[in-house]
Amino acid sequence: MTCSTTPAPTFALVGEIHSIVFHTLNGAEAPDQLKYLAEHIDATVVHIGIDVATQGLFTGISGRQIAGRFSTITTGPFANTTTVERDHW
Repeated sequence: MTCSTTPAPTFALVGEIHSIVFHTLNGAEAPDQLKYLAEHIDATVVHIGIDVATQGLFTGISGRQIAGRFSTITTGPFANTTTVERDHW
């Protein structure tokens, strides 16, 4: 039996960030809340959304500042046409 004193990594997943409507009061406050969350919890925060690098949260002057705090990982659709691809999924 092996014991580890290293804690497992903790993640906080924030999905649907492409759905934030920035011209509403709550939407305008969302970037500040996401920044606060990332700075004050002991976890790696993962923001998930569609086309966030080119629209919404990361656009405009403040959006470019916010984007500078992130590493963007572009992905595509998962393949699921063959049995092997579905098994992998």
